Amino acid sequence: MFSSTMALSQGQDVLTKKEQKFASGIFGGEPLAERLNTPERVYLMKKQGSRIGYLMSTSAKGKYEYFDYAIAYASDFKVLGLSILVYRSSHGAAISQKGWLSQFKGYSGEKLTLGKDVDAIAGATISAAALLKDLERTYKLMNQLKTEGIIK
Repeated sequence: MFSSTMALSQGQDVLTKKEQKFASGIFGGEPLAERLNTPERVYLMKKQGSRIGYLMSTSAKGKYEYFDYAIAYASDFKVLGLSILVYRSSHGAAISQKGWLSQFKGYSGEKLTLGKDVDAIAGATISAAALLKDLERTYKLMNQLKTEGIIK
């Protein structure tokens, strides 16, 4: 199935079942996931020994609770897809809808405004805004990892 070849002392070294399912849907088949030596859970995704992109599994804070999500990146860091893996709050879960999340495909670091660049979603304003802010953070992190030579 999926494998991780770099063991780290902190965090998870292998993808969870939800992350595996998401990665298979985005990258097709059963790509290999190699955990990179980063503070966030970032994986180099490979097929037949070749790099096909990256997957980051992270969290953002809604109004009261954190939610976990995964971002699939192409090799040039454009977003291929997003998935909310665990949503803990009783309000705002509408951000988990695949249709709403699909509008982030192709995101490449630009500032996003809720209600202008991204559709607002009733009952999930705080969670949606938190996701937008965190997407900007993760994109900057991916570029920082490239600058530092951790990602090639």
